[in-house]
Amino acid sequence: MFFKLPHSSVLYQYFLIILCLSLTSCELKNQKVIKRTQFVMGTLVEITIQESDNDLAQNAINKSFNEMSPLEKIMSTYLPNSELSQLNTLA
Repeated sequence: MFFKLPHSSVLYQYFLIILCLSLTSCELKNQKVIKRTQFVMGTLVEITIQESDNDLAQNAINKSFNEMSPLEKIMSTYLPNSELSQLNTLA
């Protein structure tokens, strides 16, 4: 069974699709890709953010790396004063 939509309804749907695509593409043009790589927990960690506001992106990257630092101090196997290294010396 085939249902044919009225001509005006098809045009309306095409218009909505084109509008959505054009709005999405405009939003992505203003965004920049910001990356930073640091050596954390014995490996290179790269954080990538797509954001138009450079300060907001840098702040998010800083907070992310700052959250990893306490974990490294607890769980590192190569820092001699980390909690995990101290536990390994007691074994």
